[in-house]
Amino acid sequence: LNHRGLIMSHGVLMVVNDKDPTMPVHGISENSESLFGREPKEILGAPMLDFFEERSRIQSAITMKDVSLANPVTVSVKPKDGSPASFKVNLILHRSDQGLLVDVETLPKTENSFAAHQ
Repeated sequence: LNHRGLIMSHGVLMVVNDKDPTMPVHGISENSESLFGREPKEILGAPMLDFFEERSRIQSAITMKDVSLANPVTVSVKPKDGSPASFKVNLILHRSDQGLLVDVETLPKTENSFAAHQ
């Protein structure tokens, strides 16, 4: 967020309004198409949970007072209509003044969900 316009090479950063029950995305890195098959303008304003399967894992994690204790939250990216099957990602959650920061990091098929954070 301090370096606007830069792209995360290993994932996507989302900023979510977690005070709103629909959890709309109000910030997204420009490389969102690489993971979601959607341009940022298609994601902005949409509920974050619409882009992931295993919604209950995310909902459980964000109810925690310290969301970092839930990290990583491993879920599948919901495929865009007509796209190939979903794939696994790690969500790394952080609270900030701007809202809930969600680092969406790709998870190699051969790696378990905790390996990248050990």
